[in-house]
Amino acid sequence: SSTRGDSIALAARFSGDFEHFLAVTDSLAEVGELSPIRAEGYRGVAYFQMGQMDKCIECFRRVVAIENPPAEDFWEYIHAGTNLVIMLTTDRDYDNAMRTALRLIDKLKDVDNPNRPGEMQTLYLSLGDTQMMLERHDEAAKSYDEDYKWVLQTKNDSTNRPLAASIETLENIAVSQISHHMTT
Repeated sequence: SSTRGDSIALAARFSGDFEHFLAVTDSLAEVGELSPIRAEGYRGVAYFQMGQMDKCIECFRRVVAIENPPAEDFWEYIHAGTNLVIMLTTDRDYDNAMRTALRLIDKLKDVDNPNRPGEMQTLYLSLGDTQMMLERHDEAAKSYDEDYKWVLQTKNDSTNRPLAASIETLENIAVSQISHHMTT
């Protein structure tokens, strides 16, 4: 569910001035217009855009450190976690990437929601990649099998485009993460 804070943050996000986006996010979070999970997720995106990967990873880590995300921020939590998995994999921190992916998959196990197949697809794909890099080939094969099952369950239409199709860069995910507020 989108808030006024989200709308203001989004306007700043799409201005293309990421220092501004960061400042707006911080001030909205300060006055309680953005939840901590959304604020950290947006900051992570801003730092990514500014090429500050360490800070980007820190923001997404702070989201994933939250044990029980509130229901209204559940998908922001999952998106930030998925972004973290991709960032850690890019950073060759395969062990932490794998652990994070497994934790998120666990959180999604019993969730019945149209967002789920796309997220599961991305997470299993990333999980398989990290397992390959760690030379855990049997586990990787199982993850890729799971990934394929989720690909088959993901409706391939314009409203629910599978994330794996647009996974070439984090930018695509960052944009879909934020723009999905526009539609929900």
